[in-house]
Amino acid sequence: MICSICKQENEDNWPLEIDGKMVLGGCQDCWEEQCDEEWWVEMQRIEKKPHKQNPLDICKWTLEIDNDGCRFWRTDCNEAHVFITGGPKGNKYKYCPYCSGQIEEYTLCRFERC
Repeated sequence: MICSICKQENEDNWPLEIDGKMVLGGCQDCWEEQCDEEWWVEMQRIEKKPHKQNPLDICKWTLEIDNDGCRFWRTDCNEAHVFITGGPKGNKYKYCPYCSGQIEEYTLCRFERC
């Protein structure tokens, strides 16, 4: 792919603004140049934000089994997550990847087969 700005071949495929329109195919360097300083400051703030550990930031994960017998974890933030082996603790999950809440694991479920 050829970057629309620097005309260098690349495999990045970043979105770039060309003549007021967003186009794909930009290289990483040109994409970074187009991102304004405010965007980068916000990204750095998000990366440095510590996980809060108060009761409002807990995401409870409950082990469930669907009608086909597949085991999955239902989250308080209305997601479902499957592990090949183990559960959140066994896979070293401390924070929910969906809502960033601290995971609190419940192995009791609504079905007798758990």
